[in-house]
Formats: sequence, structure tokens, C-alpha cells
Amino acid sequence: MAITGASRQHRFARARRPRHRDAHWISPVRSRDRTAHVPLPSGTRYRDESNLYRLDADHRCTRIAGGVKVSNGLAWSPDGRTMYHSDSRGGVIFRYAYDPETGSIGKRKVFVSMHAEWGRPDGGATDEEGCYWSCGISGGRITRLNPSGELIGYVEMPVTHPTMPCFGGSNGRTLYVTSLRENLSDAELARTPQAGGVFMLEPGVAGAPAAHYQG
Repeated sequence: MAITGASRQHRFARARRPRHRDAHWISPVRSRDRTAHVPLPSGTRYRDESNLYRLDADHRCTRIAGGVKVSNGLAWSPDGRTMYHSDSRGGVIFRYAYDPETGSIGKRKVFVSMHAEWGRPDGGATDEEGCYWSCGISGGRITRLNPSGELIGYVEMPVTHPTMPCFGGSNGRTLYVTSLRENLSDAELARTPQAGGVFMLEPGVAGAPAAHYQG
């Protein structure tokens, strides 16, 4: 059963600690993989302004959106016709009409302005019911928003800075969540010793179908 109430209790399992400490993001934001020779970010940040780029099948790179402070939260609706994109510093999640054949987007619209208790919108993912899951960094929770942008549920995390949700598992019904440890104070680490871990839970709904890059 999907999360529909104000909150729901979950049991978390922590994934194994990775052997390497590379940090990288897929799709919406900059990359800072410390071992890669040629990082290929799809979002860039320069002087507190970020842009979103599209990598086409012919390997051309095209700027498609800008005017945000930290580009993040990229996800698509199950039918592929709506694209979500967040500004982590601005505290806003946007939505665009999206053409899956050409990769072009329509006019930007505000999907939701995050409340302080939800945290800042970091990574995002969509589920099979068309709802958007947003990791509220600094809020310690993941919010679930319906296609109209209304809060219909949230999951309290055992850490204060969840960063990215991703559906996976054999049937796509497991939600994996990464978290931040870097730059946390000793006091914060004492309160949340699992910070920096990868968690998994069963939210009662499967993720939206994943699109495949054609390049």
C-alpha cells in the first residue's frame, strides 16, 4: 500500500559501506568523481548559478534550462511527458512539459515550494502512480508529492541529510536512499552516526519505468 497518511514507520536496512569514496551524481547535477579522468556532468554551477544540459544521441550537449542555484532532482512522470527539476538552494521544485522523442521541454512552472520542515529539495524520483519523491536535505525526511504538488506522505529518515532516492530491486519496489556525511559537525555525527550510509526501504509502490539513453 502506498504512503497516503502524514507519515509511516519503516524499518531501514543499511547497505554495505563502499570501498571507494568517489562522489558523483547521475543526470541532474554536477559531477565531482575524484578518480575520473574526464567527468561529464549534465548540470554545471558557476558563480552560484546552475544550468541543465541535455546529452543527445549524437553526443551533442545542449543547454535546456538555467536560472537556478543548484540544479538537482531530475525525474520524469511514468508516461515520460513531464520532467521535474529542483533547485536545492532555492527550495523549489519545477515541472516542465517534456517531449520524449526530441528531449525538448516546455515552459517552466513551479511544482512546489518546499516548506522549511520538509528540508531543501535534493535528489528526486517518481513512482508508478506519478508521485514525486524528494529527499529533504537538512529536513531528515523524504516527501511524497502527488502530480498536483500536494504533500500526501513522508518518511522520516534516521539521518538529517538524505540526498537521493532511487527505486530498484527485482521488482522496482525497493527505495534506496543515499545520505550526506561530509561537513557535518561532530555533534551532528554523534546524533546521527549512520550519516553517509545508503538505506533501503519498501514504500509500498514501485518506481516509474526507467528511460534508456539511446546514444
